[in-house]
Amino acid sequence: MEYLMTYGWALLVIVIVIGVLVYINPFKAPEQCVFDQAGFLCEKPILMAGGALHGTLINGNQKAITIMGIACIKGRTAPDGNSAAWPNYATFKKDLGYQEQIDDIGNMTDNGGNAFHVSCVDVTKGTNGVAIFPASATIVLHANDDFSGRLYVAYKYSDDPDNAVAKVVAANLVTRAQ
Repeated sequence: MEYLMTYGWALLVIVIVIGVLVYINPFKAPEQCVFDQAGFLCEKPILMAGGALHGTLINGNQKAITIMGIACIKGRTAPDGNSAAWPNYATFKKDLGYQEQIDDIGNMTDNGGNAFHVSCVDVTKGTNGVAIFPASATIVLHANDDFSGRLYVAYKYSDDPDNAVAKVVAANLVTRAQ
């Protein structure tokens, strides 16, 4: 009987520790959205099971910018630097002053009041090494699926000429679908 009491408690502790580890899942990838260069911040990335991306985008540049497009791509394949070639992003323009933010990139409006939604897509790599956006590239995720990809923001400074080429900044995006 003494044997069962001693080792019974030890087994109970082991079961509790395993239960806590399963609950908090310390081995999952941390949810993050970190840009490669200074000037932008991304907070609270939330990816829905259908691919819609939500989160906060903050302009940390020292001057106002106009966002020309936002793309979320599964994996590491980079899009063409010409944001007009990104699907549904050619006519998008959103002005952001210094330290201004977009509270929800999944549900925002452009300068003209048009609704704009960001969804993560799965792309293929072309022969030149850049992403090719198929017509139906939306990813299929289930709740609790891990996602690793890149968030691209094409922008111009507000004092750039209209014919200036947009700059592209990228962020590593790691999150879990909800």
